[in-house]
Amino acid sequence: MLVVLLFVGSVSAGVWPDIPSPPYNPRDPAENIVTVEAYLNPVTDASAAATSAGVVVTEYGLQLFVYMERGTPAGHTLYILVTQLKGDPGTETQIMSYDFPGPTGTDALVLGGQVFAVGTPDIAVYAWLDTPGTDRAPNDGFYSITSLSARAPDVFRDPEGSPVGGVVMPTNKTEILAPLLAIAGIIAAVSTVELVVRRRKD
Repeated sequence: MLVVLLFVGSVSAGVWPDIPSPPYNPRDPAENIVTVEAYLNPVTDASAAATSAGVVVTEYGLQLFVYMERGTPAGHTLYILVTQLKGDPGTETQIMSYDFPGPTGTDALVLGGQVFAVGTPDIAVYAWLDTPGTDRAPNDGFYSITSLSARAPDVFRDPEGSPVGGVVMPTNKTEILAPLLAIAGIIAAVSTVELVVRRRKD
């Protein structure tokens, strides 16, 4: 079971990092995005201009939670960049930027924040430790956020196509076949003994 805590980092307002380039292969579990949850929170524009004009404008606050495979280790900083699909053909623009210094002391990290946007956003989420060029959720395309409920947010899984961390070892066919060979040997031995016993009886 993963222990989940709400962890809010500092917002990098006005200073946007570059959008990392592919391929998106996490080098560390602490920068591997596992799940993204999001919903839109309707907010009425109560500014003086809107009130005097008698116009009711509803915007949507994007509430976003990003679950990481592992918490940020000490001496490192986790960076999160959220982009929105703009235009046709689609282009990305940055709408959120956060940094989270470690250690967080959790197996799973939840990042929370919001940005006001009109309409339904299509988003992508990037995460990296210290230097860019690691994970993106989703690896291709965008997540379309349509939920208006905190109790039933849109939930997106981000399975990775390659292992995160560890060492890939070649398959040892002998070790795999050893139990089957042992069973075959036992069956052969029992069959031989049974055959000998039958011959002696005959």
